[in-house]
Amino acid sequence: KPLLSRGIQLPRLLEVPLHQALPPLILLLPSLTWASGSSTQDFLGLGNLLSRGFACDFITARNGSSWTDYIGAVIRFMVGGYGTVAAHELTHRIKNRIAMLEGRSPFSISCMQFFP
Repeated sequence: KPLLSRGIQLPRLLEVPLHQALPPLILLLPSLTWASGSSTQDFLGLGNLLSRGFACDFITARNGSSWTDYIGAVIRFMVGGYGTVAAHELTHRIKNRIAMLEGRSPFSISCMQFFP
């Protein structure tokens, strides 16, 4: 029998990944925006904030980065399609306000106006 016709014993296993897509997207966008800066640019003061908390000059370290250091970020944005799929599935739940908020947020972060 197919899995869906047998019933799902632990439906939370399907729910949790949908709701876990938004927090990494919220953290990733400002961090990549900051990392793509140059010279003394400090988006949202993140470099100064981190430099105060750790014994490292984050702006100098960022300025010493080459394009190959961003490959991981680019791959992560490609995997960000996961956030789009999860958001799309959550927006089907029109009676659940929290699911709608969690579904619409990744769309707004990625500027996808063609979904609800």
